[in-house]
Amino acid sequence: MLITTGLMYMLGGGVAHYLGANFLPLEFLLGLLWVISVHVSGYLLLLDFSPDVNLTKKKEIIVLFGKKGISILQLSMLFFSYSGVYISILLVNKKLTIYIGTLILLTILGLVLLAIPPFNLSKRGYLEIGLAIYQGCLIPAIGFFILTNNFHRMLFLIVFPMTLLALAYYIALNFSTFAYDQKVGRKSFVQINTWQRAAPVHHVLLIGAYIFFIFGFGLGIPLSILWIVLLTFPLAGFQIFWLVRIIQGGRPLWKFFNVITASVYGLSAYFIAFSLWTH
Repeated sequence: MLITTGLMYMLGGGVAHYLGANFLPLEFLLGLLWVISVHVSGYLLLLDFSPDVNLTKKKEIIVLFGKKGISILQLSMLFFSYSGVYISILLVNKKLTIYIGTLILLTILGLVLLAIPPFNLSKRGYLEIGLAIYQGCLIPAIGFFILTNNFHRMLFLIVFPMTLLALAYYIALNFSTFAYDQKVGRKSFVQINTWQRAAPVHHVLLIGAYIFFIFGFGLGIPLSILWIVLLTFPLAGFQIFWLVRIIQGGRPLWKFFNVITASVYGLSAYFIAFSLWTH
């Protein structure tokens, strides 16, 4: 997930680069560190407030980060503290624009609503939607506005379908963890909406994303930028086919299915980012 977060950030910066914005290496790197720190902090917060994660698992995660003797919550706050440092740097250098400030505020607000009681929207089936908006929309927008202070419709035309792909990806992961989620009482999107309703939503999101990419050609995005993302469409079609096959009683092979879903989303982000930065 962190790799995809980085790719989506690069995608947003790539849009600004393609439109002629000056590349600011230090500012761009600090922004990347911020989105990654928030991502890790949010992940740890979700773990800390998840009743289905046992104490042994939490201790393993703390050891993984090399921070023995502290709690998951403290470790999360350690990563989140970079937000204060980052905002201070922006203020001192007079780089905190209305766009960046709004995006930071929305990100922090979303993190609080998703992970922290009494809101805990992640426990009510909204985790996948929240992750898709953060990773598919907010992160590339931050990457874009760090390099420029002027909105361009090209950002929306690329980010919106990528957000659809992100949501389809996270919903697809729910299918593979459905039995475990049911066992521990986790309220995922698929648990709340059932397979019968979640599967068509998954299909519509995938197909809708590629339709919107095609609309992008007619709305001013050069063919040289977006044609490469259409190479992932056969994979998306196969992803739909495989899920339909599972629903009809076929052998799941969940690891294989998860690789396909990650490939559709991850490769799409990589192809677009690569195309934007090389033109």
